[in-house]
Amino acid sequence: MKKAASVRAAWGFIDQALSSASNFLVSALAAHSLAPREFGAFALAFAVYLLLLGVSRALCTEPLAVRYTAQEQVVFDAGARRAVGSVTVLGLLLGGACLAVGLLIGGSAGGALVALGVAAPALLVQDAWRYVFFASGRVRSAALNDFVWVLAQVGLFGLMSGGVLPRSGPIMIIAWGAGAGLGAVLGLRQSRIVPAWSSLPGWVREHSDLCGRFAGEFIAAAGAVHLVNFGIGVTAGLAAAGSIRGALLVFGPLSMILMAAAVVLLPEFVRNAHFSVDVLTRNARLASWALFGVSVVWGLVCLATPASIGQRLLGQNWPGMRSVLPQIAVMMCGAGASVGATLGLRAVGAARRSLRARLSIIPVTIVGGLLGASLWSAAGAAMGFAVASVTGAVIWWRHFRAAAQEWCLTAEIQSVNAADAGTPQFEAPVS
Repeated sequence: MKKAASVRAAWGFIDQALSSASNFLVSALAAHSLAPREFGAFALAFAVYLLLLGVSRALCTEPLAVRYTAQEQVVFDAGARRAVGSVTVLGLLLGGACLAVGLLIGGSAGGALVALGVAAPALLVQDAWRYVFFASGRVRSAALNDFVWVLAQVGLFGLMSGGVLPRSGPIMIIAWGAGAGLGAVLGLRQSRIVPAWSSLPGWVREHSDLCGRFAGEFIAAAGAVHLVNFGIGVTAGLAAAGSIRGALLVFGPLSMILMAAAVVLLPEFVRNAHFSVDVLTRNARLASWALFGVSVVWGLVCLATPASIGQRLLGQNWPGMRSVLPQIAVMMCGAGASVGATLGLRAVGAARRSLRARLSIIPVTIVGGLLGASLWSAAGAAMGFAVASVTGAVIWWRHFRAAAQEWCLTAEIQSVNAADAGTPQFEAPVS
């Protein structure tokens, strides 16, 4: 069992490296090629994409991982069919909304949103297939899918470099989405599953105890971050907003590792929870300590990067990015320390506690970020993010410890009841 989990984890990190490479390529090319204002528009569109991705995962693919990972193959396939179908419909709806808003506002930001609206369905469906493959233990299929995406994207970006395609923010987003579209089509062949296109309302209704809280949790967190980002754009201009996005780009490899941990470890933690909550707690602690250590090391490397190298890689946007690197480094350390607890809460289905923890962090993010932005522009906002992240790590772990105790108590009660009834079975508590 340990060997199989290790193999899945290794392939999972390979897959996330490929997936993050795709995001990094488009972001790095934009940072290097676009003027600060145009890059700011691209950064806002990319932030909207992350919002759409989070909503899609919260409503569709995270409930699949929590509820279906430990199920029989036939049951899992039925859930995967409905989940991917739900993502497809959701992607079309959200993409259409982006398209309409982009056409309405016009300008650089509008053009980037229009491009995102076209690319969004492909981007979300490709990500859904990755979740399906991870939850079913077919991690190599996810890696192959992402490899095809990156390969297609490199080819299209090569055409831009050769002058065959114009180099602009919207064209970069379209090329990025085209590669994802190829991965989405490949996912159909790999899985041999036909999505249930009309399943979105039923899926959300059936898993409302998870969907609503996961979505509320993500929207609250993302809304707070984006509120601060737009506050920076209003008070200090798009270039300042681009500085924070650029600093996050510098931490792209670390973000890749944290995202890989989230995608890879959630199904493993679900399996741990059904085996033993003590195993789950121990692995959650190990994951957080390991990711915190990696975050510290990467932060020190970024802070020690010579200006000449930063300028060469990221062009004229480097000075603004460098000014907020220390705060973003602290923020990423807090994020790394939180991973084990956040995934542990999901693994035991403690959606109510997870939402409560997230809502406790939101006021710190908003107050600290907006106050910092008004006083010290991008650097102050980044400091607000850092304080919220460190505070959040403490809150997440407090709630996970409580949820683990509740899980143990529920398991003991159900075990006694099952023994009395002569039917020894255990169902995970839903909270």
